[in-house]
Amino acid sequence: MTVILGRKLKNELVIAGDKRGSDIQGNKMRDDLKKIVVLNNYLAIASAGNDSISKVIQMDLAKVGKLEDLTVDDVIDTIYKFYKKANELSPNIALLNAYFIIAGKMKSGNYKLYVVFCQKGNVEVRETECCILSPEDMKLQECQQILNDNILSFNKNYVENTIKIISERSKLVSSSGEKWTLDIINNKSQIESF
Repeated sequence: MTVILGRKLKNELVIAGDKRGSDIQGNKMRDDLKKIVVLNNYLAIASAGNDSISKVIQMDLAKVGKLEDLTVDDVIDTIYKFYKKANELSPNIALLNAYFIIAGKMKSGNYKLYVVFCQKGNVEVRETECCILSPEDMKLQECQQILNDNILSFNKNYVENTIKIISERSKLVSSSGEKWTLDIINNKSQIESF
């Protein structure tokens, strides 16, 4: 697994991830994998773990309705439905691990940040203000400390600096990545590479 992170501030949502793709043994395959999927102006997903699961979830979301109308609720519901169906029809697929950070607008109009753990056929969803999912060759606490230190030290560039430092310590993480930011007040988002 790679590194993805998310943060909810009073007027802003941020999700980010590096661009390294590796095989199940951790061998580097490529450094141009896009782990952030922007569904509409006020909704995006970061994914880690099995990339095929992420792709199927994206295809399922396209069937839910118009992408511009999707909300965080729709994404969470689609993930639950995928794993329910996988558990019934193909338990081996359901055992593949996938992780998501979902940021955006709820049906209620509120803006939220969720982290979703899909492990061994189970789905666990948690609302959060700040999260980081660590690569397999690093401890979660170490990555959390790096993120916290960068939030305090670099404020504006904390995402880029966090991923850069983690990439220096993990063979599973690239120093390049993507960051999606939503300005909640103006309801405008942007994605940028670094």
